[in-house]
Amino acid sequence: FKGNDDRSTVQTNDVVPAIIARFVRIRPTKWHSYISLRAEFFGWFYVPREDCAAPLGMTDHSIADSSITASSSSGASTLPSQGRLYNRKTSSFTGAWLAKNNDMEQYFQIDLKKMTKITKVATQGRPDSNQWVKSYRLEYSFNDAYYQPYSDGKSMPGNTNRDDVHLSGNDDRHTVVLHDLVTPIFACYVRTRPKTWKTRISLRQELYGCKEGRIHENCTTALGLENKNIPDSGLTASSEWNKDYTAARARLNIKKQGSLSGAWSTKTNDGSQWLQVNLGSVTMVTRIATQGRQDHNQWVTSYTLSTTKISCIFLHYPTQIFTGNTDQHHIVSHVISPAVIARFIRIHPQTWHSHISLRAEFYGCTDGFEPPAEPECVKPLGCQCLSIKDSQFSASSEYSVTLKAGNARLHLVPRDGRGGGWAAKHNDNKQWLQLDLKSYKTVTRIATQGRKDANQWVTSYRVEYSQDGSVFSSYQHNGKDVIFTGNRDRGSVVLHSFDPPITNVRMLRLLPLTWHSHISLRLEFYG
Repeated sequence: FKGNDDRSTVQTNDVVPAIIARFVRIRPTKWHSYISLRAEFFGWFYVPREDCAAPLGMTDHSIADSSITASSSSGASTLPSQGRLYNRKTSSFTGAWLAKNNDMEQYFQIDLKKMTKITKVATQGRPDSNQWVKSYRLEYSFNDAYYQPYSDGKSMPGNTNRDDVHLSGNDDRHTVVLHDLVTPIFACYVRTRPKTWKTRISLRQELYGCKEGRIHENCTTALGLENKNIPDSGLTASSEWNKDYTAARARLNIKKQGSLSGAWSTKTNDGSQWLQVNLGSVTMVTRIATQGRQDHNQWVTSYTLSTTKISCIFLHYPTQIFTGNTDQHHIVSHVISPAVIARFIRIHPQTWHSHISLRAEFYGCTDGFEPPAEPECVKPLGCQCLSIKDSQFSASSEYSVTLKAGNARLHLVPRDGRGGGWAAKHNDNKQWLQLDLKSYKTVTRIATQGRKDANQWVTSYRVEYSQDGSVFSSYQHNGKDVIFTGNRDRGSVVLHSFDPPITNVRMLRLLPLTWHSHISLRLEFYG
């Protein structure tokens, strides 16, 4: 480009073809006396087309080390956080993730922190040794609970003829192998499962795509509380003040009508209360709005969410406590990111003003997304729904006839002479609760709660199992008894998976190790 001939005259040049950029540099090639200049650029602000293929943060470290995990690693120099594309060997690190074991159970996992569209994946081998992954499979999850194998879209999840896609990996330690995902993945968590490898399982990786972007822009329709498309029968609750304060009153902008209240109100004010909405079908939920009670100064100031697709196993939305209302009238709305895919959704009030009362609406869509396949073998075995009879429960001791072993049922509510759970007669490490399944089962999960009508719960426990009720084995991992974390309050459900599952079992025992106030609990097994 021609520059200046004096200190004052403006020299203009056309840039042909035009350039599209955020940063522009001028590099002087000739000058008079000394390199000095003043400048201006002309054009217009341009928003490039989103092609959703940007690196998602492995290479530039915007994905934190703590968000990169794996089934195992061989040592401190080969941690999962080393598995970043183009990473290099240093004095302390090898520059790649290296699994401790060479088997089909290994995986490399990235937590993207929010709903993300993944369109490409790239891998390399270990930079300082002839070790690399030759083929692998991808899995993804919305909640880190169930992982869906990636398929190429030629057949849909649920089709038993579907073949999960095995992607080709590397042939050497340095070359980057890039794959376009024919069917993009929408997920918060992505796992790479090596299938074949050279010498040892070792890799570096980057994912490409876009963070949420326009994934949900057409998924913001009110789902039916305010306009009553969701019928009254679709709203249930842990408790109701009386027949005028039912769950059916929990509709955004509803007003007092005669004796009917301007909100749902609970019978009691405690942390075990919830409002449940049956959305009618599996739905993507992207936003929530809440109000207080229209006819009284009562509102929920904070809450959590839990969801399920099958009405029984409610999984709590990861870690987030939502800010509620500050008065009875104004609407407070939150984006749910990552979005949840569920049929049933619960609001769990955590704090409140005066009394637990609220009105609500959910927003989202019922199509335009691919629901994850249902996890296998997670059917409730019958504690909650009473298909397991009281006679199938037994215990080391019972505090009273109203707090017997048969009360140890998830979500049990005290009534008809029943207390709010099983309570042991003694508080010591000799107590246990036992369940006879009457036939041989595979057991994959356990869920626990505290006592419904008192601040009593088990804070940690072990599990034992038996085929005949005479010889019990302790559930272990790597030869050590597994200590399960229990509850922190009387109402919240704490869910744990058995990995591997307990197979070919008839008798199950829960053995409390620590507790709050008194050994009391409610539970459910799944399988």
